[in-house]
Amino acid sequence: MMTITNQKVSLFGISATVLFNIVVLSGFNALFTGSAYSFLYLSIVPGFFIWRLLRIQGISFFDSIVFIAGFSISYLLIVGISTNLLVFLPQMSHPLTMLNSLIVFDIYTIPLMLVNHMRE
Repeated sequence: MMTITNQKVSLFGISATVLFNIVVLSGFNALFTGSAYSFLYLSIVPGFFIWRLLRIQGISFFDSIVFIAGFSISYLLIVGISTNLLVFLPQMSHPLTMLNSLIVFDIYTIPLMLVNHMRE
């Protein structure tokens, strides 16, 4: 029987994030697989790690899914607002580019996964 350990969850998060970065940077979108993967990644993975950090237990599976999706949406809003604040840096007239958004997303995601790994 396969048990889910903290190392497996962390490895999944890191590999999913690396694959997401590759899909975004390469522009891969054959048969909309890149878009589908990006949508699933952005709507599940950040919320899942926030949900694990908060240690929400004793709720049904469907409530957990709603929490994960809600946390992911909130996370993406925070990343977007932070990316938009780059406009205050000198010579940054267009902060909401794909590369800037990916960099800020990774700056927020890597510590989220590290803290999650250390806490569990």
